[in-house]
Amino acid sequence: MDPGQADRVRDTLRAHGIREGVHDPLMTLGADLRERSRRTRKERAAMVSARTGRRLGKVLGGDSSRVDIAEHIAALVPDHPYVQMHTHPASPSAAFSERDAFNVVGVPGIEAMVVVGADDAWYFLSRLAAFAVPGTEREQQARLRRVHEDFWNEIDRRKPVYDALVGGGVLDGGEASHRLTHEVWQSIAEGLNLRYDRVDAPKGT
Repeated sequence: MDPGQADRVRDTLRAHGIREGVHDPLMTLGADLRERSRRTRKERAAMVSARTGRRLGKVLGGDSSRVDIAEHIAALVPDHPYVQMHTHPASPSAAFSERDAFNVVGVPGIEAMVVVGADDAWYFLSRLAAFAVPGTEREQQARLRRVHEDFWNEIDRRKPVYDALVGGGVLDGGEASHRLTHEVWQSIAEGLNLRYDRVDAPKGT
């Protein structure tokens, strides 16, 4: 990671409420997960204490498009905040999936999520101060439905433009997904009481 990007990642972690002492452990871990993911072309995931920067359990491996973090979720300590980190091995990389957002919205201990793309783009999703953890199963299901509806409605609204660009040879599918998912989260995050940011990969990566 070049110094300019490192500064931007630190600034963004700070903006998402992640304490200073956790920045370096997260950045070191993110670089390590990215290299593992680039070698295997599969997702890797870790869970990190947002208080200490220590990793919870082992690094988990997935396939090319998902990684099951149920083992990490089962090990979360109640009333302790965590940052979930994983990779997206495509290049150009895409932003958060609907399933990613479900974990931020629906798992009480996960207060922020960081995704590192194989192209070294970094993505951040966290809860705003106005976010209230659902108190009942019914409230949780309603929140997840809202995420689902907002995400796919925005995908459906914007996707025809990108389909035309891909069909016309202006963009390939990876670049279209990179741009589309970024625009979707820029549009819907605040309405879900979430904050979304992307720190782009250095030019030439």
